[in-house]
Amino acid sequence: MLKEISDLIAQHKVVPFLGAGCSFKHLSVDWDKIRDEMIYKTSSTSSNHLQVAEEYVNKYGKNTLCEFLNKKLIIDKFDDEKGEIYVHIMSLDIPSIYSTNQDNVLEKCYEKYGRPINIIYDINGIANLTPSFPNYYKFHGDSKEPDTVVFTNTDYSSRIKNPSNPLDIRLKSDVLSKSIVFVGYSFRDPNIQLLFKELLEIFSGQLPKSYLIQYEPNKDFEKILKEEYGIIPINCVEEFENKYDYENSFTMFLSELASNVMKLKGENELEDLFRPHFPNSLSFVSKVEIDALNNTINNEPVNIAINAFRHTFDGRHIQETNEHQVAEYFKTICKRLTSDEHLSDVSGALFNLHLRNIQFQLDCLACAFAISIYSKENNHTMRSYRPTLKGLDENVNIIAAAMAIEYLREWGKPLNEYFYHFVNYISIHFPSRSELPTEIRTYIEEQFNYAYQREKTTYENPLNYADRTKDLFISKNVGKKIMDSMITMMPKKFKKPYS
Repeated sequence: MLKEISDLIAQHKVVPFLGAGCSFKHLSVDWDKIRDEMIYKTSSTSSNHLQVAEEYVNKYGKNTLCEFLNKKLIIDKFDDEKGEIYVHIMSLDIPSIYSTNQDNVLEKCYEKYGRPINIIYDINGIANLTPSFPNYYKFHGDSKEPDTVVFTNTDYSSRIKNPSNPLDIRLKSDVLSKSIVFVGYSFRDPNIQLLFKELLEIFSGQLPKSYLIQYEPNKDFEKILKEEYGIIPINCVEEFENKYDYENSFTMFLSELASNVMKLKGENELEDLFRPHFPNSLSFVSKVEIDALNNTINNEPVNIAINAFRHTFDGRHIQETNEHQVAEYFKTICKRLTSDEHLSDVSGALFNLHLRNIQFQLDCLACAFAISIYSKENNHTMRSYRPTLKGLDENVNIIAAAMAIEYLREWGKPLNEYFYHFVNYISIHFPSRSELPTEIRTYIEEQFNYAYQREKTTYENPLNYADRTKDLFISKNVGKKIMDSMITMMPKKFKKPYS
């Protein structure tokens, strides 16, 4: 269960719903204790929480009820030791949190750690929320605003009869697309019970899984949750194979959950950094703009041609029908280059070029590899010139290197030690001949055999090197372990996709 929920949270598919149990250590009161004190003040003969609250309001008024609740539920300072649950919840960095609590413990937790958060308890809060901040939905109002508080029979009845309540609508939309995880919650709230029953009926039980992390295991309660509401109960004691009592198991579960989610988010964010699942919103380059570049690319000085190319294509989408022309422009610029003066500009143009066709991607990368013949060591460009095209795996470098040799032969430009040095650097990940597809291997062998004749260079043919050393390197699993270790040590403050 721990892994299952961790995976969901890391994918931004969970909404936590916090109950009064989360605040108990801080406040030393729960719903039962508040009811008992109201019974004493009203001389009520009822033990029903909502009825007792109703009698209290009838006798003293709603404002007095809220003043009474504020004395019990509002704190001035957050205590990490008493509020450990909230620290774990905050560390999950979840964009939306729901609660029926009217206390301010979670707000004080975020305030202490300097984390902004939207507090929402009515339509105005929804209309004015700041999109980049997490949202805290106080489902039953805030005691600072008596009109929003849901605490009595009348309040609940009015809320249940109003299907257009903005907070109900918001929760319904989240329940349809995300799993709800109840924390510190007894599930005695009639409003939430009714909401779940309605949703299950409307959607024939086809809702994402919802969970309740139990503070204290209760088999009878587990059965009711499963059968009546389709909610999966989590027994924290069993999760840790009865090593801890229920209080420590509950805290340990949340702690492990936070740690797992941080690690998973780190891995996901790192993966998305280099291979984004959702491309940035970029403007499209028109055919007119592309055609207008023709004279500049072919006839103007090469520095002007590069600047015009980058001004037009950096960070912009190119329609597939125009990619061939753009690749030809890039090839022309590389062919016209005669020194190392503009290598970094060409490298930048390649990195910011958005091409989708693999052939045109390879063409451009190969041309960028070819001009490494100008990466002179005395200008420190030999070590710094490492052209990269986003979206291409480094495994294709061997093909691009072979194509670069062919382009240099076609352009009549001699191979030199700078080129061999460059290929030697990128060849560390070249596959051996046996790993190459047959139809590609022949082409690569032809180009490399031409380039690495003894009279041309003393560098070893990278294909021979790859064949000779393919069984000497440590398993790739070791590299993965090292990467996992690095990810674990990284600071975990990730906002995507909600920044």
